[in-house]
Amino acid sequence: MGKFFYKYLLDAEYSPVIYNGAVCAHGIVDEFLHMIRDIEPLKPDYIINFSGVNNTADRATANQFNTCVGEYEINSNPDVISGIKSNETLYDFWHRISKLMNLVANYHGAQVYNFLQPMISSDDTPDLIRTSIHNSEDHTENIGYYKTRAFMDKNMEYINLISMFEGKDKMYIDQAHYSTEGNRLIAERIFDIMKNDIEKTLLSKMKHGEGVW
Repeated sequence: MGKFFYKYLLDAEYSPVIYNGAVCAHGIVDEFLHMIRDIEPLKPDYIINFSGVNNTADRATANQFNTCVGEYEINSNPDVISGIKSNETLYDFWHRISKLMNLVANYHGAQVYNFLQPMISSDDTPDLIRTSIHNSEDHTENIGYYKTRAFMDKNMEYINLISMFEGKDKMYIDQAHYSTEGNRLIAERIFDIMKNDIEKTLLSKMKHGEGVW
């Protein structure tokens, strides 16, 4: 997806610098921590948080913020503390961390685009779900809950793409990953959403004599 997004920027005659921080299996907390770690030295204009599906699996931990520690506590060492027990839903947890990303980015003079990524459910492509290496009942049930909440939530601080591929064939290769065409369409949508802000940023930088990308 990053390569397609970069091409759309080049085709629009921009000269961007993009740092791709995506890591397989990482969720919203990992993205938040990466941002806190790197935002000061990089000083980006924009941060794209594209996440959701890796925060749809229930984990038997006291707190969703540190699931790795929680799982170690359960499986290996009951004395390890993973945090105060929380009954926050997976969706509410994801949304809350997205809001915190906005606050931290604004403090550093950057703008975050939080995207709730497209997700596939058993109602969309049941054959793909059955054969998916990432399939689980937790994921399937919770994705349905995410879709319901995203549809009903009126105060969301993110861009909802969760149902972007409903009714479209060959957008996924399994329950968590997109086909080449799926990635291209996502990149196109993100570019279309961001392009006006990018243009405003460039005009502002030129007005103030700053370097532009």
